[in-house]
Amino acid sequence: MFTNYSLLMEECSKGYPEKFIHVYDHYFKKIYDFAYYRTCNRESAEDITSQTFMRALEKADTYDKSRANVSTWLFKIASNLISDHFRAKRKSSSLEVIEELAAKDDFENEVSEKEILSQVMAVLKKLPEKKREIIILRIWQNMSYKEIAEISGASEASCKMIFYRAIDEIREKIPLDSAVILMLLFAACGMEV
Repeated sequence: MFTNYSLLMEECSKGYPEKFIHVYDHYFKKIYDFAYYRTCNRESAEDITSQTFMRALEKADTYDKSRANVSTWLFKIASNLISDHFRAKRKSSSLEVIEELAAKDDFENEVSEKEILSQVMAVLKKLPEKKREIIILRIWQNMSYKEIAEISGASEASCKMIFYRAIDEIREKIPLDSAVILMLLFAACGMEV
């Protein structure tokens, strides 16, 4: 069944906040995962997720479907809250959770694949925050470059360029084909290619 979340947000802004539960139910896991991948902390991810939905409900009257779809609007709110979180905590790492995945015994059967994945994660960890955010949104959240551009404030072309340059940076440090690197990144988040 197709649900028009933009219409639900409009109804929320017109005095029907009970409609928001459908938006919440649909986007909760996506926003939580995004916050968790960025903060690498369960409590922080939970706080940011709840703040995202509280702010969205409070600001439902400011939602404008002509400017962004609901997904993009919610991810932008979450992204801003994550930036606030890091400013307050002065933390800079955001990919340690992926290293934990690589270290799990049941993650990959072959040691060499685990070693390669570990190398990829080490390189990712050294990338600037903007590049990491774009990789997370593109790979783990499966967002289009257009959506990433709306969230990050960069142009769509810039997001594409940043993504592919980040993949090239990884490839320069680890002599693997870009396709293999992408397959490892997808495997790290449990997606099938």
